[in-house]
Amino acid sequence: MTSKNLFKLFGISKPIYNIDKNTLKYNYINLLKLTHPDYWSYSSTNMKNKSHNMTAFINNAYSVLNHDVNRGKYLLYLNDYNYNTASFRYVFSTNKDINDFFERHLYLEDEIELYTNNNMKCDLKKLHKELQIQYQLHYNEAIKYFEKKEYVMVSYHLHMLKNLSSKLSKCNQNNN
Repeated sequence: MTSKNLFKLFGISKPIYNIDKNTLKYNYINLLKLTHPDYWSYSSTNMKNKSHNMTAFINNAYSVLNHDVNRGKYLLYLNDYNYNTASFRYVFSTNKDINDFFERHLYLEDEIELYTNNNMKCDLKKLHKELQIQYQLHYNEAIKYFEKKEYVMVSYHLHMLKNLSSKLSKCNQNNN
């Protein structure tokens, strides 16, 4: 992670989890217009290199802030909280039944495989919709716990978002 505040780079005054992604994208495109190497193609080698480096930095910063889990990890970093699996295990050991999580994880994997192998696109679409709802619930919980500065719970919800994101991706791949 970088010590620079990526939010300020994109004109977002306060580092928050629930950002306006349209504003982020708009500011990203405008920054690229200023720094893209093609814009500096007739400049000195030094300026071309600076342009290239700045564009790479902007692209990386955008990918961090545009992705819900990566943005959450970055905010935890800004708040001196180390996002790791230890905090995830802690949450399960105190508040959640880890067996339920793993059973659900395996169940979803099996469902996606079953629907895909049997060309059951209608069921796959229903599962996709269910996963989107779960994703939104965990996203909203992450927002709530960021506001309360309860970073262990944020970490748990980021793990859930990461897991759901991979399932949604598999559904999308197999639904086409």
